[in-house]
Amino acid sequence: MKGPSLANPYVRICLAFLALAIILVTIRLAGLNPLSILEASLLAMTPFALAAMGESIKQKAGLVNIGLEGIFLIKATMGVY
Repeated sequence: MKGPSLANPYVRICLAFLALAIILVTIRLAGLNPLSILEASLLAMTPFALAAMGESIKQKAGLVNIGLEGIFLIKATMGVY
């Protein structure tokens, strides 16, 4: 009973691309533009990705800050007002 296992990283990558394709086709069938939705998602995700990179660098240095996302959101809110 040897078959593709989810432990195999190549199977995970293929499943991720398959899921992305299904989501994009579903969005297109709903009458929306998948590229504009993807662009908005990437724009919204960028600050959190940068915060996660900063946190991983601090973790390597031995420092811990579990409230990074909350601090980031408060600063962003204050920047708007």
